[in-house]
Amino acid sequence: MTVETQTFRFPYTSTDSQSVVFPFTNKILNEDDLTVYSDDVLKTIGTDYTVSGVGVATGGNVTFVAAQSTGTSVLITKDGVEFTQDTDYVENDAFPAAAHEDALDKLTNIAQKIWDSVRRSVKLAITSSLTDLEMPDPEATTVIGWNGSADGLLNYTLTSGGAGAISDEAYASTAWDGVTTVAPSKNAMRDKILAMISDDAYASTAWDGVSTVAPSKNDMRDQVLAMISDSAYNSTTWDSVSTVAPSKNAVRDYFESLQSIVQVVSTQTGEVSTGTSIIPNDDSPPLITEGDEVMSRAITPVDARDKLLIDIVCMVSSARANSRLAVSLCQGTISTSLAAMAESPATATAGKGISFRHSMTAGTDSSTTFFVRVGDSAASTTTFNGDTGSRRFGGKMASSITITEIKP
Repeated sequence: MTVETQTFRFPYTSTDSQSVVFPFTNKILNEDDLTVYSDDVLKTIGTDYTVSGVGVATGGNVTFVAAQSTGTSVLITKDGVEFTQDTDYVENDAFPAAAHEDALDKLTNIAQKIWDSVRRSVKLAITSSLTDLEMPDPEATTVIGWNGSADGLLNYTLTSGGAGAISDEAYASTAWDGVTTVAPSKNAMRDKILAMISDDAYASTAWDGVSTVAPSKNDMRDQVLAMISDSAYNSTTWDSVSTVAPSKNAVRDYFESLQSIVQVVSTQTGEVSTGTSIIPNDDSPPLITEGDEVMSRAITPVDARDKLLIDIVCMVSSARANSRLAVSLCQGTISTSLAAMAESPATATAGKGISFRHSMTAGTDSSTTFFVRVGDSAASTTTFNGDTGSRRFGGKMASSITITEIKP
């Protein structure tokens, strides 16, 4: 049998239909000729997988003991082939054709192993005339680069003040507009700019023309202020060509209108539920354990710095006369509510639609859940989306949580 292909590596990505058995299509002489990786981790034969098809020209299979998760990267290579010669020829014996062919096959596998390693190495182009290149020994805080003759590699030390560095001593005014291998210092750039800006340098005739002297800070301020007036703005000219800038108020209004909505999530329900837990009508924040939970909604903010606008609409009633119905908004495991609202129905069992908005900074970019809890201020049975324990409007009552994430 022969080694019929040059294929040395067999990469796979595990799927629902292929998670245990992965074929290799090239001849091996020993199980240990293969190395197997799962998500770049070397696996152990016998412990993690078994091999079949040893000595078969068309290859065989690697069978994992445990199924690989969907999406797992599986790599089979013949990198385990050892650089040894195992065939012994005995004088005057018949020619051992099979053993001889196995020896040739092993040499081919060794050649493929070297070939695979070489082709994944950094090499010069085949047209390059350079030969006998050597890498310098590693040195801390250095980089490798070509020498001055571009025929060898050296270690170079990165130091402040070197080519392209910025130092306060490096700047030369004669080189500012010329070619230099050293960048000007921060101080030199500051001095150069300040020298170009003076309060007496500005000429109005040069504002829109070509000038070698920049306008002064005061002149630039005056020019901008002269173009901005609260009476000059016309909404129809915001996006058109105008010689008059929009007013400060117009700029404010325009940018406020651009406040972008990142996402909106909501939950709406008309289903009925009842409870008996109270929310005391006192001067303390409602607790996460007070009242009965009737709605919840999770959101994963895009940016922890964004603002969340949480709108609550809740229909609730109590069996008690002179009731004081409260709706509380809670978040995750925070012990006290974020916001609350209370109403007093006109009569016993009369329902009350309670709504409010809470604004807050997201504070996280991980999933967080908000809860709505309702309760009377004294012992009673409350009904959510109905009264006296019964649903109203056939489940079409529009109690809801709407969370809008916006850029601040």
